Amino acid sequence: MDYLAIVGGLVLSLTLIQILYCVQEIRSKGSCYNKKLPPGPIPLPFIGNLHNLLGAQPHKSLANLGQNYGPIYSLRLGNTTTVVRSSSAGVKEVLQKQDLAFSRSVPDAMLDANQYLRSRKIKDLIAYCHKHSQTGEAVDIGQATFYTSLSLLSDTIFSRDFADPYVNSVDFFPMLRRMDPQGIRRLIGIHAGKLLKLFKGLIDERVEQRKLQTNTTSSNDDVLDVLLNVSQEDPEAIQRKDMEHTFLDLFVAGTETTSNTVEWAMSEVMKTPEVMKKAQTELKKVIGKGKLIE
Repeated sequence: MDYLAIVGGLVLSLTLIQILYCVQEIRSKGSCYNKKLPPGPIPLPFIGNLHNLLGAQPHKSLANLGQNYGPIYSLRLGNTTTVVRSSSAGVKEVLQKQDLAFSRSVPDAMLDANQYLRSRKIKDLIAYCHKHSQTGEAVDIGQATFYTSLSLLSDTIFSRDFADPYVNSVDFFPMLRRMDPQGIRRLIGIHAGKLLKLFKGLIDERVEQRKLQTNTTSSNDDVLDVLLNVSQEDPEAIQRKDMEHTFLDLFVAGTETTSNTVEWAMSEVMKTPEVMKKAQTELKKVIGKGKLIE
């Protein structure tokens, strides 16, 4: 009797899994699968093709799949359908020739809102590089980009410049001096508690400032004020802990990704002088010498 119950339970479980998988497939066909997709490995229920990427080197797994299914193939990563371009020519087609078609457009109003801030930070970065060129010092591209990204983020979120050389930034980021842009994720993991404590202090300070204001509208027009306004209107919409961890994610992703991308891009350009010369010529032709894009 116990044996029959076990077998019956397994059959029922497998049937339920198959039904759920069919429902998932029907929903997918109603959204993304109504379009023709390139070939790819058969996905498993729920996990899709995640098992095809197991191992310490998933990039090699993607390359092997490209050899089997061609330079463009589709994968199912859980509930997400992904199209992979595995050839260098295909990647250039997406990122260079058809970049506008594949990019996620940002509304002009959002870009214009912080245009003055971006312009000021770029001028600071140019002044930093010019100062080093005058003294003959090497410019650490990764570090320079890291501090510029950090400054933009802190100004946008808190209306305070954590990387301003004229402010004692150690008061805001005690671990800043020891933070290597290339190893930021490891150090962020070590100092996550300190960062969360820092963000908590900044949020508490802003809350007290808002209490002292006579009008309900804050004078600061930044991300923190927007989130506090949302929390004030609906306390269940976002909690204080959610804000702190959101800021942590923004600082980790916003500084590391940008600094690493720029540093590697500059490294590749410096390795190929003809590419650098072409880029310099195009910049002079489109922008002009000594001018800034407003």
